[in-house]
Amino acid sequence: MFYVPAPLASPELPAKEVLGVGAATWDRFVVVPEFPQGDGVTQALELHEQGGGPVATALCVMAALGTPARLLDTQGDDAVGQAILEELRMLGVRTESIAIHPGARSALATSSCDSATGPVTSFSTLRTAPNLMLR
Repeated sequence: MFYVPAPLASPELPAKEVLGVGAATWDRFVVVPEFPQGDGVTQALELHEQGGGPVATALCVMAALGTPARLLDTQGDDAVGQAILEELRMLGVRTESIAIHPGARSALATSSCDSATGPVTSFSTLRTAPNLMLR
């Protein structure tokens, strides 16, 4: 099926809404000068946070291009889940189809990168919100 972005739509050919089904995450990226040795500590050079997940990211792009977009997902009611919802809304993605589960944890991924050599180490905190069940 071909979807026309809203700016290109006309009354004869209105834009369709894109529905994405997938897990939205919150991503943290930490850049360090080098990884510490053993139990050492190092100072972060940069810290970046943003929403992630392939489906959520694609929907943000669709919304930015003018196509109505909505995410079908589950999230916890924690601070991470709130950040995910806020950013999706700010970027124009409809979130009313995201089920919020009280007491559940949302997905958080933290990646650290050595600025000198480039290797990345990632850590994930898996969500405890139930998986989406389609019937």
